[in-house]
Amino acid sequence: MTTPRVAPAPITRGDLSPAARRLLEQRLRGRTAGPERAVIPRRSPRTGEAPLSAAQQRLYFLEQLDPGGTEYLMPAAWRFTGPLDIAALDGAVRDLVTRHEQLRVVFPDHDGAPAQRVLPPDGAGLELVDPIAEGPSGDPGKAVARAVREAALRPFDLAAEPAFRATLIRAGHEEHVLVLAMHHIVSDGWSLDVLVRDLAEFHRARAGGGTPVLPPLPIDYTDYAVWQREADHGASLEYWRSTLAGVTPLELPTDHPRPETRSHVGAVHTVELSPELSEAVARIGRRAGTTPYTTLMAAFRTALALHSGQSDIAIGTIVANRERPEIERLVGFFVNTLVIRTDLPGDPTPDEVLRHTRDRVLGALSHQDLPFERVVDEVSPERDLSRNPLVQVLFSHTTVRDGDGFSLGAAVGTPEPIDLTTAKFDLSLEVRDEGGRQKLVFVHRPDLFTTATVARIADHTVAALRLFDDRPDTPLSAGDLLTPGERELLLGPGSPARPEARAAGPVPSVPERLTRWSRRDPDAVAVRAGGVELTRAALDTASRALADRLRAAGVRPGEPVGVCLDRSADLVVALLGVWRAGAAQL
Repeated sequence: MTTPRVAPAPITRGDLSPAARRLLEQRLRGRTAGPERAVIPRRSPRTGEAPLSAAQQRLYFLEQLDPGGTEYLMPAAWRFTGPLDIAALDGAVRDLVTRHEQLRVVFPDHDGAPAQRVLPPDGAGLELVDPIAEGPSGDPGKAVARAVREAALRPFDLAAEPAFRATLIRAGHEEHVLVLAMHHIVSDGWSLDVLVRDLAEFHRARAGGGTPVLPPLPIDYTDYAVWQREADHGASLEYWRSTLAGVTPLELPTDHPRPETRSHVGAVHTVELSPELSEAVARIGRRAGTTPYTTLMAAFRTALALHSGQSDIAIGTIVANRERPEIERLVGFFVNTLVIRTDLPGDPTPDEVLRHTRDRVLGALSHQDLPFERVVDEVSPERDLSRNPLVQVLFSHTTVRDGDGFSLGAAVGTPEPIDLTTAKFDLSLEVRDEGGRQKLVFVHRPDLFTTATVARIADHTVAALRLFDDRPDTPLSAGDLLTPGERELLLGPGSPARPEARAAGPVPSVPERLTRWSRRDPDAVAVRAGGVELTRAALDTASRALADRLRAAGVRPGEPVGVCLDRSADLVVALLGVWRAGAAQL
């Protein structure tokens, strides 16, 4: 994971918040804003403990299943070069914690019922680390990298300490790395932008002896959490009940058996669209009336349908959930997960897929106020610790800013990468729009899928884009989503379509092929299972020995032999031994 490129720039006309954008659109159309929604009230008195929001509650219980894990950490780091006023930065961090309550919240547990308690604004400020001076002599770059990783990934005890930590690491003369470590339960991507903007302003005021220019916050996150529990979501609740009735899990074929509990380890496969394909995305949007977000989601959905064989597919997507102006400048966990269900039986055309996806996206966005946790409770899917509820695949679209400068006085900071890749879903596609260049970043669980499988899904997503552009009115079954390699495998010499082109002579058996491979490279690993490795030579020898024992025991060619073993190296030996003996396994 790389630190997001956020900078303390003011909101411009091209970067309006959701609430401001909605009001501007209404006025441009000559419409009034209509009856104002009641504002979220402040709690009074502001003492004692407050409930968790719906999103916080779900994240809290997930944390209890894997305490101290890294799945829901969201660190960010910047490397600053130039003279840095450390005292001003320490004061700015303290000001930041004072302004935003979620940076000083703890989550006590009362007999399984969590709450959140806001601590007084007198906690610790900036932690200072000097790995070059403190550590043994050696490579200072590696020492700094270890210190950054330790600061970023050190877990939080949610019941005992705030889930926010600021660490400044000395990396050399007038060179420092600032690490802001947070747990997702108190922050999100939008919040990080707010934090950077406010931190820069507090630092400016501290360093110059002035007053920070920041508007007062109308409410705090605990006010939002209380309001959310009491809000009327009746219309949205009915929409989601109807839309998700009868939804079934997406069953992508996996390369490995699904473990009983979900792994958080992630792997990444990235594809950058060519300039021609990026232009095709824009061209499709102009023709079909879709945004790049919807166009790329529809292409992804088409690839998922190809691999799963399903026509009814549910994809998760993330929204900032900042539709109300009073929460725009708050730090907190506001993001919501929406389910985009696309049910397209038969043989739709690309334009039909695009229209259907656009309508479902708009419907979901219009009912985004209902927390995902409430949707799960209402739809009541079968709960399974090995997978997420309702959706196993996520799609998101991010615009990466060109300007990545973040200055604290004379010190100029640039994003510092942090090696943290976690998979919150079986498969995720994040589209990163970087100044007109679009990257498709696929994050997957390697305990389910190989990189080759995910690469094929990526190739089919790209092929779907080409099909959407070239043949918008042709049914998908008549289009071509195959890669050149797949086409050669199916239609080339020796393929099922051209059996006459196969090489003459008998087809070697599996044991015979193993013997050939063993002679070519006897030390190559042939089997890995359960921590056991067998080379080609070892596998060949073991299977031959078992075949000899079976023959000595009276097993004759064509007779069945029972095999009862779990997936293991022994299972491979047993099957090869049975085949070598000329028998068949049961």
